Amino acid sequence: MKVILLKDVKGVGVRGVVKEVSDGFAVNSLIPRGLAEQASIAKIAKITAELETQKEHQDARHAQHAVDAKKLADVRVTISARTNTSGTLYKNITTEEVVHAIAAQHHVTVDTKAIHIDHPIKTIGDSLIEIHLGNHKIHTTVTVVGE
Repeated sequence: MKVILLKDVKGVGVRGVVKEVSDGFAVNSLIPRGLAEQASIAKIAKITAELETQKEHQDARHAQHAVDAKKLADVRVTISARTNTSGTLYKNITTEEVVHAIAAQHHVTVDTKAIHIDHPIKTIGDSLIEIHLGNHKIHTTVTVVGE
């Protein structure tokens, strides 16, 4: 029986693939558990269209990552924070603050999960961070100035 996999199934295939499996396996295991549905011409066409749309969105996202990576290559992001008299910050600089500073200063939207800070930023001065945009890794300097 031909089935369309609705989810990744170990040893069978990945989501969206049309597979030929035994009738018993399809009827007793895959279909009742919501892992697959019986394939028809209309369903195959629908899944193919959905996969093409997902690929187009993914390609557009990769292209946008490349543009954003060029914009952010070797830039400096400045963040002001409250400090005590010894130059230590009252609180660490968070990834959210870095994301807001990048958006405000360089007009690039970055997800907080893309920001990688090796060591907590607790003092004024320069700190090196890494931004992961798709396959691109960008090193950026965060300059913290005291208020």
